[in-house]
Amino acid sequence: MRKLSLIIILGLLSGCEQFLNTTKNENQQIQNNKLIQNKNKQYSAEELELQKKATQLTREKKYDEAFPLLKELADKGYKREQTLVGGWYERGRGTEVNLDKAEEYLLLAANQNEATAQFVLGGLYYNKYKNNIDREQNLSKALSYIEKSAENNNVNAQYMLGSIYYYGHEIPQNLDKAKFWLEKASNNGDEEAKILLKKLN
Repeated sequence: MRKLSLIIILGLLSGCEQFLNTTKNENQQIQNNKLIQNKNKQYSAEELELQKKATQLTREKKYDEAFPLLKELADKGYKREQTLVGGWYERGRGTEVNLDKAEEYLLLAANQNEATAQFVLGGLYYNKYKNNIDREQNLSKALSYIEKSAENNNVNAQYMLGSIYYYGHEIPQNLDKAKFWLEKASNNGDEEAKILLKKLN
């Protein structure tokens, strides 16, 4: 079984993959229309070029150079970059570790209904709980954001929530809720969820 402490790693990998996979079709659209829709916010042609540069620097593992570009976009309200900046503050990638800043940027993205940010933020609060920091409050926050992420179809969150209810980690065991979330994760292709479901059925 995956350990809950892996939430941050899994969430960041998902967020980075999303960031690095800006498609050729999007680039063609920006050339034709000058703007590309990012749900509630639009990238200008200049901002898309900035994003592309940050992507390339990240691929080259030049995190110190990529971070300020990501932060510039995050500060303009783009939730994908807010997720990455929050994650990088948490990990100390391209910048010093700053958990307060990590929480700040992840909250900005989570409040825009960004599932990856909600998942990573849940992991951040859970780690605070495990480190005996405001345990009851941070456990409640952790579970709340993991559930929000699961509701937004993040398969890692769905599996994690299902396994929490299945094993009764930190909260009372609830096999009905375990089955509900494990079925969601299984339908999204999670193999470990399928294994746990077999034990329930």
